[in-house]
Amino acid sequence: EDSKTKMMRWSQLTEVLRREKCTMVHFDLLDANQERLQRATTLVIWVVSPTGQVLAHELVEIQSILDGPHHTQIERLAEDMEDVLRIYGRSILRKLYNLCISRVQEQIRGCHNLLLVPEGPMCLIPWAALMDRRGRYLLESHALRVTPCLELLARVHKTLDV
Repeated sequence: EDSKTKMMRWSQLTEVLRREKCTMVHFDLLDANQERLQRATTLVIWVVSPTGQVLAHELVEIQSILDGPHHTQIERLAEDMEDVLRIYGRSILRKLYNLCISRVQEQIRGCHNLLLVPEGPMCLIPWAALMDRRGRYLLESHALRVTPCLELLARVHKTLDV
């Protein structure tokens, strides 16, 4: 089986989370056909505990959060984050917090260590700088680790075991 198409097994995922001693929050963008081919319309959020328990699975309609003065494709917004921050300032950090974090805020409350796994252009979001409505940065509430894919962490752990 080609390693690029090989998917991580659940047991591998839970092993990574156990070793990292953190709760995973996975973000993925899907289009109207539930694929990654066209403009994203849905943000899929998974929250998984260090023991492998699924704490949340949320489907968030992107347009309901990003309309108004920041109405733009989420992919474009992430790719142009430096310019977006210069133009919109902190308000975009609050909108991204509302889109990505507020939906699972109850499930991650009390989780000190978070492993964020943003897929695709979501990797370009400045996660530590996301801000809640009280002006607190995400980093003030949680120790954050960000990885573009869990397979990378699994390989690191495997290498360390050798």
